[in-house]
Amino acid sequence: MVTHHLTDILPEIDRVIMMRDGRIFADGPKKELLTPEKLRALFGVDVTLVEHDGSWHSW
Repeated sequence: MVTHHLTDILPEIDRVIMMRDGRIFADGPKKELLTPEKLRALFGVDVTLVEHDGSWHSW
C-alpha cells in the first residue's frame, strides 16, 4: 500500500518504508518509524502524533 496519510495505515501493517525524493529514507517496524522525530526529519515540519487502537493520526 502506498499513502501520504497516516490514517490510511491499517493496524495490521507492521512494516513501514518512508520515501523522499524517490529514495528510501527509512525502512523498519511501524512503531520505530512513526515518531514525531522521524516524521520531522522526513517532512521538515513538526508533527504531533496520536495512536489509538492501532490507528495513527497526526496534525
